[in-house]
Amino acid sequence: MVVYNHQRVLVRKKLSDNTWVAPENAIVMKDVVGLKINNNIGKRRDTFSFDARNHNNRLHETFYSGDGTIHDFTLSEGPIPSDLVSGKGQKVYVYISGVLQATSTYTISGSTLSFTSAPATGDRNIRVVFPVLSTGDLLRVYFWKNNDFSGLNTLDQRNALFIEGTIIEPKLSKNGKNKINVRGFGLIDTIFSGTAFSKNPTGTNYSHLAIQGVLSFLNNLGGNEGRQIYGANPEEWSKTGTTTGVTTNKLIDSAGGFNSEVLGRVVTNSTDGTRTRITNVDSGSILTVSEDIFKTNGDSYYIGNSKTTKEISYNSKYRTAIEIIEELSRNSKTGDGQYIYWVEYNTDNDRYDFIWLKRLNNIIDTLTEGSDMNHINVRRAVDDVVNAVIFNAGNAPNGTPIEGLNFNPNIVGFGVRWRYVSATSGKSTALLDAEFQADKTLWNQTSDGQRDGNYPKSSSYPYTFTFDTRDSNGIITVGTKATASTDSEFNDVIYTEAYYQAKEDTNDIIQLFSNPRYKADLEIPTSTTKSFPLGEVFTLDIPSFGLNSSKLRLIEIERTINKIIVKFEEDEETLEL
Repeated sequence: MVVYNHQRVLVRKKLSDNTWVAPENAIVMKDVVGLKINNNIGKRRDTFSFDARNHNNRLHETFYSGDGTIHDFTLSEGPIPSDLVSGKGQKVYVYISGVLQATSTYTISGSTLSFTSAPATGDRNIRVVFPVLSTGDLLRVYFWKNNDFSGLNTLDQRNALFIEGTIIEPKLSKNGKNKINVRGFGLIDTIFSGTAFSKNPTGTNYSHLAIQGVLSFLNNLGGNEGRQIYGANPEEWSKTGTTTGVTTNKLIDSAGGFNSEVLGRVVTNSTDGTRTRITNVDSGSILTVSEDIFKTNGDSYYIGNSKTTKEISYNSKYRTAIEIIEELSRNSKTGDGQYIYWVEYNTDNDRYDFIWLKRLNNIIDTLTEGSDMNHINVRRAVDDVVNAVIFNAGNAPNGTPIEGLNFNPNIVGFGVRWRYVSATSGKSTALLDAEFQADKTLWNQTSDGQRDGNYPKSSSYPYTFTFDTRDSNGIITVGTKATASTDSEFNDVIYTEAYYQAKEDTNDIIQLFSNPRYKADLEIPTSTTKSFPLGEVFTLDIPSFGLNSSKLRLIEIERTINKIIVKFEEDEETLEL
């Protein structure tokens, strides 16, 4: 059967209130060539790039001819949002015979330019200046097969959407003066590059609660009004329950209380560790799911993101949100392995969902050499092997830098491969803040109730810490709290605790990245009927490259109109399945 591949690029113009025009009023790009997108998990950037043909500079200006009688002209590039026609958001300028026209002399509705008085006769005497592509505009990319876009149902349109992200500065293409090169990043980059804080809340703290705090902080930043992240509070983070019935491709829970908010979200069967998507809300107690994973009455489930059970004390300041989330996703913070995360656009609810999930090891599908792939690139990567870490744990109360070396001499064969880690630089400050929060009466305070200084009051000695004591080798005496009788002893205890906490965190890095891992880039025929959910595990049978029933995780998808490249890598610790 012949398969017809299609692509569609929409531009959602940015408005003066930092929101974007609705998708149904977006500009459909014409003459897009070389379109490529990359979807990733974790802190890797989602990207898109393409060239747009710009004959006669049409993406910046267009010309029309008056005849003295016609008032209305159909613009070749539109629709144009009313917010951009006049006022502080004006981006459209109209000239007649070289003279700039006052906005009171014309109106623009969608793609129709209407003059109050018909322009005089002239050849291309009407000039409309409008940048179709601007820095900060949102761009959507769709790929699908066979049908026209208008013939796709809602679910198919959602599945066809591969990326929505922000355009960085368009520029003249190196491939020709009549092309504009357009590049941009998905929301994981544009939103999470902002500086954020994570504060230890009152009561027990967990990684997922700390991340919610980061998302809430980002949502409240000025300029983020149009790109709020869903998942910033417990109600948005996840919903749990137990199934009360069984029907194929359904989740049935008589107490579910389901509504449209769950549409399009990930749902996990926590009883057997399988995962799928919600495709329809049938009723308050029944959901349709894309894969039949609820086959037993009484299965536990959660909709949305994972939760952790390891208690942590975590404070971090003046770091990017992505750095904080990356640290909170490590085994040392979650207690049950490395978590995966990404941001995706939820077309059903017109919002950006933050996805944060425990890595599952269930096999999604098998890809076999000779039948499922056109081209193969497999290698064992040593570039990310780490067996030595220099870490920074901040400063001791007296200002002394806390730095150390963590080296595993048992990992050999690749030389000494170093990494400098600054992610632990907030350890000492976090410890001091935690002590202050535990009992503020033991500390001097500023007029606004903040910690004043790095030591408790002199009257607070002998001082008992909230954490257990360690010896000079970092061994903890469980159940015996650390104590100090002087500022000097207090300084030494904080130094020691921050040092070994940071070293323990870097142990995770060395353990995770101590061995070279298989990586595989596979070009898949666009006619494939297989699905490729990011973050899931596939079995790869590629005997020519030494992969025999090997389990690798899908970390990236590269897509053009003519090919799909799926990129896999072995987990930091070999999967045992």
